[in-house]
Parts: sequence; C-alpha cells; structure tokens
Amino acid sequence: LLKRFESSIEAIRTSINRLVKFYEYFEKALASGKILKSHAFQKALNQIGNSLEDEAAFFAEIERIELISLTAEYDKSQMRKDIKEDLQRLNALKIDLDRIPAYADRKLQALGELLAKDRVFENDGKKCLVFTQYMDTAEYIYKNLKEQMEKQGQRISILTGKTAPKEREKIIMAFAPRANKLQVGLVPETDLLISTDVLSEGQNLQDANYVVNYDLPWNPMRIVQRVGRVDRIGSDYQTVTAAVFWPESALEDILGLMRRLEEKIKKIADTIGEPSTILGETETPKNFNALARIKTEDHAVLDDMERESELLPARTPYQMILTHLRKEGEKGLKEISSGKRSGKISKENGLVIFYREIKSLEGIHLLYYDL
Repeated sequence: LLKRFESSIEAIRTSINRLVKFYEYFEKALASGKILKSHAFQKALNQIGNSLEDEAAFFAEIERIELISLTAEYDKSQMRKDIKEDLQRLNALKIDLDRIPAYADRKLQALGELLAKDRVFENDGKKCLVFTQYMDTAEYIYKNLKEQMEKQGQRISILTGKTAPKEREKIIMAFAPRANKLQVGLVPETDLLISTDVLSEGQNLQDANYVVNYDLPWNPMRIVQRVGRVDRIGSDYQTVTAAVFWPESALEDILGLMRRLEEKIKKIADTIGEPSTILGETETPKNFNALARIKTEDHAVLDDMERESELLPARTPYQMILTHLRKEGEKGLKEISSGKRSGKISKENGLVIFYREIKSLEGIHLLYYDL
C-alpha cells in the first residue's frame, strides 16, 4: 500500500477501494458461518501475482477460493469486531482520498511544471516517455494530461498491460517512427507516451531523449532499462535526460525505498561499476574494453548485445539459482549432506549439478550425486 501511495493518489485510492470490497466479501462469508481457507487464499494470491491491477480478475479469483466452516478455534464475535474496526478505518481513509481532486495533486502538477520548465516539446527530441509501475497511475496521468496536451496541439498516448498487441505496435510506431524505420509522416506522431514497465525491454524509442520515472521500482536496474528505451545506439542526440520523482520525506521514512535502492546501486557499482548515474550518485565505470573495440555500428549486432546486457542483472546464474531455491523451498537443500558444496575443498565426496533448459527460464534443475 505504501508503495502504491508513493506512485500516485489514484493508485492508493484504487487499492483502498479494493480492500474495502474484499473486507465486505470476507464479512459476508463470515456471516454465513464460512471463512476463506488460508492455504487456498495464499495460493490464489501467488497465482494472481501482478494481475492484481485487474480488479475483475482479482475478485473472480477470490470467489473461487474454497470456503470452510468456522470451527470452535475461531472467535467469530472477535473476528466481526476486528473486521468492523478495520472497515471504519479504511472507509475514513477512502473518504479522505476521494476528496483530493487532480488539480490539488502536487505530484501530478509537478510533472506538468517539469515538462514546461525543461521545454521538453521544444528542444532536441521534442518527445517525452513517462514510466510508472502501475496501470492505475498510468491511466490517471493520461486522463488528466490529455485535454491540456490536445489544447497545445500535442498528441498523447498510453500503453499498459491492457493494450492489445496490434494496438501496442501502432502506439510504438507513432511515438518512434524513425527508430523503427517507418516512413516519417505516414502516421501522426505522438509527443508524450505514458507506459508501465511492459514497455521497458526490447523496444527502440530513441526518437525521444527525455524519460520521466514517475515512480520508482525496487530494482534499480529497472530504471536503467526504462532509460535504455531512448538512450540507445543510433540515437541522434548527444544527451538523454532521465527525471526521477523521489518519495516525500515522511513516506520515505516509513517505506525506505530510496535507502534500499541506494544500497543495491552501491552493490552494483562495487561489482561491475556504473557507466552512468542512476539516481544522481557518482559514476564508477569499469571498462572491460568490449564496446570500445567496436569501430562500426552494426545495429543488428549491437541491438542484440544491448538486449542481452539489459537482461543480465536478472539472469545471472546466481540469481537464477537463488530464485529456484526460493521457489522450491528448503526441502531439497536439507537432503544434501553437510560439506557438499561446489568449488571448495571438502572431506565429503559428491557432485552438485545445476543446469537450465535452453528455452525455459523456469526449467531449472539442481541435482546431487553422492560419489
């Protein structure tokens, strides 16, 4: 909830509305002598994952959860009291949030002021790409900037997980026809594109040179990937501007988003260096002389290299093993005898093999053989 509050008023408002509906559903089940089965509820949440953006899908999934009868171990009267108290707090918060109009939203106003101050639609690329983590926030920004942009004779588009593939391609081509080798003037060009991170990998959008991070992800490499949509080989611009909205200080004290991001950035810098700043920190490049030896810009090869490099932080063998182990739990690890490890001398004789299927990131296998 705090993370969505950091994103936008609309994101936290939508979350509170959904919470109220969920509590009401829970209260209704409780009144009929039923309760949501804990294990099934957790499983459903895991299956839904990021699709919590889709309210209809969320409640359709919730309603499929098995309900079980209340037994003596449950204090029904206390549960009713707790639900009532929570609903009172949530409804009070809902009322306060509903009272905040878009014109009183300082963050939204600051976005418009930033674009005007930097004369984004007058200088260099004359286009802007705004990234947000949440669909609710993207739709909120689009709704509240659309009229203003059109009055100024500028075109605005939105791209989220709801956007159909064919429509997505049209939006991308309208925003960056040159980068995608489309004849200029064939379609009306878009000046401002608002997108979720569905657009943060594998797209050429270097017709623009200005990116806004309206909110911040937990992973700093996601910021790099966002900016990497316009800061690409073949760009006509000498500089690319990446604007970042930081959380309010009171919210940051509780959330700790910037603190965690800075810690992760430091680890990245200590390990592989930072060729460019992410959040304004000092650059610490470590040149391994790979790209420096490339004299000609073979775009097909270089684009492939860029895509691979963007994926590296999330797909290193260490990260894949860690993800696999978290997914499989501790059971398999506990079956391995003490002292069995890879790359270190041990008195125990054994072999641990890790491998991944070529076409499947999820096809990960960890085997142990006692020799």
